[in-house]
Amino acid sequence: MVRRKGLSFKSVVAVATGMEGGIVLINTVLLALLSFILVSGLLVLIGFMYDIKLLMFSYYEETSSGFVAGSSVIPFIIGGFCSYVVRSYYQKKIVR
Repeated sequence: MVRRKGLSFKSVVAVATGMEGGIVLINTVLLALLSFILVSGLLVLIGFMYDIKLLMFSYYEETSSGFVAGSSVIPFIIGGFCSYVVRSYYQKKIVR
């Protein structure tokens, strides 16, 4: 077996599976997912630290007629928007 210089594991996998552009797609998806998790998690953490109901994932209140439980999706909407922006920027950077 002859070992060639300059071949990385990613390039060998990409050629073997026929997905040369697939590695870029996987990196883009992972970057977008990571940015979504980080931004949403940070906003939820800020909501819990400073008791901001609009940023808290869930809250519970007892009333005279029972209880009220709810959650806010605002951190996840903002995280999704940031994920879209990061993904678009990353794709434009790779195309250039």
